[in-house]
Amino acid sequence: MMEFFIYNLILLNVIFTYTFGRCIVFSEDILCAEDVAGYEQLTDEDYVKLAQRIHSSQDEIKKESQELEPDELVQKQFDGEIRQAPKGFVGNLLPFQIEGLSWMYNQEVNIKHVRGGILADGK
Repeated sequence: MMEFFIYNLILLNVIFTYTFGRCIVFSEDILCAEDVAGYEQLTDEDYVKLAQRIHSSQDEIKKESQELEPDELVQKQFDGEIRQAPKGFVGNLLPFQIEGLSWMYNQEVNIKHVRGGILADGK
């Protein structure tokens, strides 16, 4: 039990010292700051951050558990200009690779804050 307490105390320290709790999603079992071992050791400021993060976690869990709209699961096809493989390219691109190449070109040319990309296959 003591090791578990120390582990949680170290975990709390890491959460608030380095990430301020923004990356952690607490489970549904954690309903308030008192449900986290070692909360007594927190400063008042960190206690408030912990309580806020637990509340945010509950909202995130509710949002994640909602049903998806069927249209969210349908892959959207790129509707911009379809380009062919560049000159000098040796090989044949599959349809999804041509679409990917076209999308990356569009991102590179038409979207100012996006640069670079990799066209790769899983094999």
